[in-house]
Amino acid sequence: MRTCYAKQVEYVRAVSGASNEQLRRYFADGLLSNVMMAIDATTLDTPWARALRA
Repeated sequence: MRTCYAKQVEYVRAVSGASNEQLRRYFADGLLSNVMMAIDATTLDTPWARALRA
């Protein structure tokens, strides 16, 4: 799993020229989106859900 994730990070870095901070933000936002979908938080109208969707 680590090897696959490392390949994804290096691919995105190579094609985008993103900095380490940009890469971190891109992958962090993607993981958060997955969690929000998994817990069905995208349909909630609560302060915490709105904050994480912003």
